Amino acid sequence: TVKSQIETARTQADFVFVSAHWGIEDHFTPSDEQKKYARIMADAGADVILGHHPHVIQKEEYFNGKPIFYSLGNFVFDQRKPETSQSQIVQLDFTSTTCKVKVHPVTIHQCKPEMQ
Repeated sequence: TVKSQIETARTQADFVFVSAHWGIEDHFTPSDEQKKYARIMADAGADVILGHHPHVIQKEEYFNGKPIFYSLGNFVFDQRKPETSQSQIVQLDFTSTTCKVKVHPVTIHQCKPEMQ
């Protein structure tokens, strides 16, 4: 299971990042299922959860101090809908006790990401 894989990774790594392909396309709000599994993954030992699939940005939240990005939006993609032209680059700075997060907004212009 994902939970056991994260628990194993926790014993082998200083930091555990999970990339989750989940959510409902074009929905700006994470589903209850995404929230449920994000918490399971965080409790299992994931330090950061980075989601993708909805093609739009979904909110970020912190669970027990761990950042969860439900959807970062598109990055390099050829969709032409205005709502799918926004994305984020997440910069994570770890110390032994904290994770500082900085979010950089990105706009997709002609299939290429451009920093705002």
